[in-house]
Amino acid sequence: MGQQCLFPVRQLIILLILFGFLQVAYTQTTLSAGDIAIIGANTDDPDDFAFLFLVDIESNTVINFTDNGWLSSGSFRTGEGIQTYTSTSSVNAGSVITFTTSSNFSSSGSFALSASGDQLIAYQGDFGSPTIIFAVNFEGAATWQADATSSNTSSLPSGLTNGTNAVAVSERDNIKYNGSTSFS
Repeated sequence: MGQQCLFPVRQLIILLILFGFLQVAYTQTTLSAGDIAIIGANTDDPDDFAFLFLVDIESNTVINFTDNGWLSSGSFRTGEGIQTYTSTSSVNAGSVITFTTSSNFSSSGSFALSASGDQLIAYQGDFGSPTIIFAVNFEGAATWQADATSSNTSSLPSGLTNGTNAVAVSERDNIKYNGSTSFS
């Protein structure tokens, strides 16, 4: 009788071990606002952007980047595109990833940064209920708009603070972080 019980217990142990390995294989780092920073964007063809990891991440971490503006009602405007970055290995804080040179991106929709002002918003999760990580707006005079009324405009995404985990810069075709900051 004792051996009849051991066989199912062994199977259960093997299944639990396999399940544990599968969980490890598909884990990703859940990021919070400010865990990355967008440090540059080029709107002249080819479109390009770069971001900096401010925390270490695990393999299989997924981050979406969209040029859809953020509506003041608390969701994305639609009609533009998404570039999805998936890490193929762990990445250390301080690493810079460039969109045009990394093969770890896949696209959906019509992603096209506009030379006449645009925004770039990084998030994890579903488009309909995202966790916003970082945003940059380069439309207008270094300010976020009240609402996303066109493909070039965006309000400040919920949960972000301009100057901390979001930045609005004066309208330019191409922007890059140059090392200058101000702290209060």
